[in-house]
Amino acid sequence: SGFGYIGWALVCVDVTFVLMLSYFGAWLHFLYAGGPNPFAIDVCILHETREACIGEDLPPLQQEWSDQRPGGWRCRWDPNVDYYLYPCTKHDCNADGHLDNNKYSVIF
Repeated sequence: SGFGYIGWALVCVDVTFVLMLSYFGAWLHFLYAGGPNPFAIDVCILHETREACIGEDLPPLQQEWSDQRPGGWRCRWDPNVDYYLYPCTKHDCNADGHLDNNKYSVIF
């Protein structure tokens, strides 16, 4: 009876697999094409200089993208911070006091 049910099922599986590989290939390409910046853009404590903290070292397109997000650029530089804290932190890091609450739950 020609190709049969099993033949068409194998074709569907092959096509699905190729589409899945294509999707992940495109995802990896766009993930790594941006360089190291997209990975660390919101991890403020990784920025060691004022320029990096406020986004001045980003390429123009990445600066524009990060400024247009809800909340905009999320890192703030505080040169007067205590020596044991990071000078670059998220500006709403302790929103609604969740850091204080978590700090007490770790202690107890």
